[in-house]
Amino acid sequence: MITAQVFIEHQLDTNTSFGVRVDTGERVFVNSKLVRKHNIEEEQVRELTLLPNSNDTHADTPWRAVGVSIQ
Repeated sequence: MITAQVFIEHQLDTNTSFGVRVDTGERVFVNSKLVRKHNIEEEQVRELTLLPNSNDTHADTPWRAVGVSIQ
């Protein structure tokens, strides 16, 4: 588990979102429940807690957000 800044690039109508890590440019999946809970919007940079995305069908998205860092 790591914490990284993520720029939210795209948000679907379902609130499912995709972003990129600011430090590496790697894609990040953000599920709709997390988006709604923390009011995440497109074009924001948020400090997110990440885990490797174990879903092999999404090899181009190596990370998934599991939480929002509160500082």
